[in-house]
Amino acid sequence: MNRLPSRKPNRLESFRYTTDGGYFITICTQAHRQILSRITGTPEDGCRVELTELGKLVEQTILAVPDHYDGASVDRYVIMPNHVHLLLVIASAGGRIICTV
Repeated sequence: MNRLPSRKPNRLESFRYTTDGGYFITICTQAHRQILSRITGTPEDGCRVELTELGKLVEQTILAVPDHYDGASVDRYVIMPNHVHLLLVIASAGGRIICTV
């Protein structure tokens, strides 16, 4: 049986994650496989991120967040070869909680 390494909690105990706000989220691929994009170019001529087909699907899903969740939007995101960073903004819709964690 593989045991995961012990990590410190990544959530604040006293923070209510159902409140409006911006949340910085990182999602990693399983085993850190580089399946989402490729970095091309050089620092001299400018590096570029080229999405794989799976990376394009991830991007479509990110862009569709507002279509599926009222009051939720993605302010910024970047799709790297083995992980995604995004800034998710959640605002309550009509005073009701739209998301619980």
